[in-house]
Amino acid sequence: MPNQQGKSSGSSSKASLSGNTKGYAATKHTSPKAQAKIAKSSKSSGKAYSARNDRTLSASQAKSGGFRPEVTSRVASRKPVKKGSFRFQSNPTKEGVSSGYHEAFVVTDAVDQLSRRTKSSGGFAKMPSSSRGYWKKHSNKKIIEKNVKAALEASDGARTDTARTIITGPGGKGAGHSGSGVSTTGQAHAHDLLRDQSMRSLTEPKMTPPAQAVIAANTTLWSMAPGVVASQTSGAGKLKSKRARTTWEEDRNETKLRMHAAYDKLSKPEKQLVLDHEKSFVKDIGDKKRKRSMDRPGSPLRETGKTKSNPIHGGDYFAKPPKNKKPRVEPPKQGGPRETAQYITEPFRMPRRDIK
Repeated sequence: MPNQQGKSSGSSSKASLSGNTKGYAATKHTSPKAQAKIAKSSKSSGKAYSARNDRTLSASQAKSGGFRPEVTSRVASRKPVKKGSFRFQSNPTKEGVSSGYHEAFVVTDAVDQLSRRTKSSGGFAKMPSSSRGYWKKHSNKKIIEKNVKAALEASDGARTDTARTIITGPGGKGAGHSGSGVSTTGQAHAHDLLRDQSMRSLTEPKMTPPAQAVIAANTTLWSMAPGVVASQTSGAGKLKSKRARTTWEEDRNETKLRMHAAYDKLSKPEKQLVLDHEKSFVKDIGDKKRKRSMDRPGSPLRETGKTKSNPIHGGDYFAKPPKNKKPRVEPPKQGGPRETAQYITEPFRMPRRDIK
C-alpha cells in the first residue's frame, strides 16, 4: 500500500431485485438450484484452518505462519524497522498473474508510525509527532501499549491480493487498489478509513487479542466493496484477477461465514467489542444501502449471480438466504490474531500452490 498524505431484515426489496433501485444494476434471483449449490458448497469440511494448508500462502509464508512475522515482532517490541518493511512483494499465483497485498487493517505507513512510538506511563504509549499529512490527525496520540502486538499480528493476517481488491471509501464509493487494474481514484481516502479504524482499536481499553482478530477481518470485509459497488468503479471490467470478477460475492459470503464461526468462539464482552467497532467503521463509510446484520458482525449474505450489465458478479441481499450457512473450513483450533485473521480473509487471496 503506497504511503498516502492525505436490525437488518437481511432481505432485499422487490425494487432492488427488479432493478429499480437507483444506482444498482438489475440482478436476477438466484435460482433454487443455484441456492442449493451454494448451500452445499457452504458445508463445512470439518477441518480446521492452518497456515500450512492455506493454498493462498506461498510455501515460505506457510512455513513462517504469516507474511511479516519478523516485522510485527520487532515493532511490538519497539525496535526500529526499515520504512515500508511491513509490505510484502508481489509474487506469482496459480491464476497466472502476480499480485501484491493490501494490508487491510493497520496499513504499511501506520506500522511505520507505530515503530516510532514512545513508551509512556500507565501502560500507554505515544504516537510520533507529525506536523503535516494524514498523521497530523493522530500526532502524539496516546494508545494502549498492550493492544499493539495483537493489532499488528491481526493486520499481518488480514491481507487481500491487490490484483482482486476494490475497496470502499467515504460515501460507499469503490476504489481500485494499486495493482488491481482498476481506477485508483479515492484509494487514499479509503485507506484513511482503515487508519482511523485501527487507531480506535489501539485506544480501546477493553481490547483482547481474540476480539482484535475478528475486528481486523471484519474491517477488511466491510472495506472490500460489494459486487454492485465494485462494478460501478471505473475500469472494473479490467480487474486483474479474471476469476474474482465471477466469484466476487461468493468470496465475500464465504468470508462472512468464516467470520461468524470465529465470532461465535468469543466471550460475550468480546462479541460486543466487535459490534461496537463495526458500528464506528460502517458509520465512517456512510453508505446507507449497506446493511448490518446487527446480531452478529458483517452484513446479510448477498446474491452471487451474474447481473445484466455489471462486470463483477453479485447483487442485493438474498430475499431468502440459504439455510445451511457453514463455512467451508472451520476456524483454527489454537489460532492467535494472525492466524484467525488469515483464516477469515483467505477467500480474498488467490491460490499460490497445490496442497496434497
